Amino acid sequence: MPLDSETLISQLKEKDQEIALLDQEIRDLQDKIKQQVIEILNLNQEQKIKITKKLIREKIKELEPKFGLREKKLKLSVLKRQRSSIENKIKFCVAAEKLIHTSKEAQKQNFQNCSFKNYYQPINPIKDGKQEGPITDKNRWLKFMKEQKDSKFKRLQLTFTDPEDYLISQKVSPEILNGAALSWPVLNPEKIPDHLVEHLKPGSLKKKTPLEKLQIKIDLISEIKAFFKKAEPLHFEHEKPDGTKKQENFYRVLVIKEPKRLENRLLIFTNRAEAKNFSPKIILFKDIYSALRSQEHADQAYQSSFYEEGESEENKIRALIIETKRIKQIVIGTKDQLTEEEKGELQTEITHLFYKLNYAINPTKQKAHEQAQKATQAQDSLNRPRTYMQLAWILFGIVYNLEKRLGETTAISHRLNLQNGILQKMIYDHEKTLTDFHKAYAPLAAQKNVSKISTVFSQFEAELAHITFKPFDTYRDKITQKINLIRSSQRKITTPEINQKFAQQILELYLISKFWMVQKKMEHLLHQMKLNPKFPTLASSETQKLREFIENYDPAETGQPRRVLPEVQSSLKYQQLFETIKLWLKEIFANLEQIKTKKDSEFLAEKIKGWNLSKLIKELP
Repeated sequence: MPLDSETLISQLKEKDQEIALLDQEIRDLQDKIKQQVIEILNLNQEQKIKITKKLIREKIKELEPKFGLREKKLKLSVLKRQRSSIENKIKFCVAAEKLIHTSKEAQKQNFQNCSFKNYYQPINPIKDGKQEGPITDKNRWLKFMKEQKDSKFKRLQLTFTDPEDYLISQKVSPEILNGAALSWPVLNPEKIPDHLVEHLKPGSLKKKTPLEKLQIKIDLISEIKAFFKKAEPLHFEHEKPDGTKKQENFYRVLVIKEPKRLENRLLIFTNRAEAKNFSPKIILFKDIYSALRSQEHADQAYQSSFYEEGESEENKIRALIIETKRIKQIVIGTKDQLTEEEKGELQTEITHLFYKLNYAINPTKQKAHEQAQKATQAQDSLNRPRTYMQLAWILFGIVYNLEKRLGETTAISHRLNLQNGILQKMIYDHEKTLTDFHKAYAPLAAQKNVSKISTVFSQFEAELAHITFKPFDTYRDKITQKINLIRSSQRKITTPEINQKFAQQILELYLISKFWMVQKKMEHLLHQMKLNPKFPTLASSETQKLREFIENYDPAETGQPRRVLPEVQSSLKYQQLFETIKLWLKEIFANLEQIKTKKDSEFLAEKIKGWNLSKLIKELP
């Protein structure tokens, strides 16, 4: 969350007051100790004991623990360090605010100079001749958001623009909203996450001070706008009630097109948002499989059906609602007739309720937390004893906000279901293309049937061209490359040497498609482990198909090499990758047999994710 200098200055004043009070307390204690030492020394004088400075120090040291002076000095030292930290943050904030203001003013000036400015207006409209203040109420903010048609323009502003700088489009075509218009939003560089900067400029934030990092983000603003301009929304097809099919764009998920090293990765706008500035978080995923696993996990966090009782957000809120209603019923039913012991027990329950809401991030839950804090206080805002009727109203407010949050989780879950359904459809279509290619090509590879192989190439050429997402694009590129090499070798078959080269290309293409089948099964296994992390998956169909890879193609284990084109040797890198995959799969089987807990399953899942088969495929000749 961006730092706020006003808040920090307020914290500094509070810290100064704490230090002054504690400093005075220490001085008073020191005076008391000195007084006692004087009395002791006077007594010692009567006994004719020689008084020295060393003796005085020793006596003071003896009395300090009795008065807790050492602890107070230590606390004062901690407070001073905290004050110094806040002071440094204020210095940073002042400098940062100046940089941010300059950056935003420059962006606003660019907007004023553009030819599109008549199509937009600030989100704070003129009312009765006066400019309304900045939006600080989330309900008003959301009202404006709902009125705007979804687009890259809207998503860019939601993520990086301060509410008071938001621009509303007026009768602008979707082409402009998703193209030229992306140059004009005023981005707050402080809202640009470090991970996005690292993806665009690897290593640029390493060993940089906070101010240097902020300047790097300011310098990247134009590049970030271009990055979003070139990204494409997820296209999906759905059926309307009348049976017709309609193509639509899903702007919560963008497919990256540039820079080249990030091409075909997915950028997802999550549902989690900062409570203060309403900005959604963005995540850049390495491939579509990891995106789906992450978003399904997020969906499960909201739904009670996937979790044991009390673990999901939905179950937690339901439990809090039941608990609050029960406390409210006690308050209403007793009408101030509780004994002192019962009052103490009731206060303890309210305090526990307050602590359960202590780490709320969501604004609605934060309101419930603020009300729970009021409920723990014995007096109202005018320092009058709080009546039980007032307490009942506060508890009613907590229930209202928790039930409101329950409705929000249902809406979020619905959005995630839609998004995950689209991702699943994309994965299914891409998997089907590569799997169908493997099934059509594999039998022909063993026969070296040139005419039929050519037919398969022609049949799948268009379908392969439609593959876009990672990791599928790696296999698409490698398969297309091999197809072109086979076609080229086919035209030149005149000598045994060229014929052998032709056969080698046929074998290597087969191996690439076989490696794809392995990756698919590994991804399915990861997905299965994510959905059921507490149960072994040894008997699953995905695991059995992975086992077949070893059994069918490992002469050492079966004694019967059933390889395609056994007389042909692939290049060394293919052989090495083949052996590497066999080792991975053996490790999977060994670990699967030992899965007893969720932690065991998560450990294996992390290991599988770290292998990165598609990267090794990319390095093949």
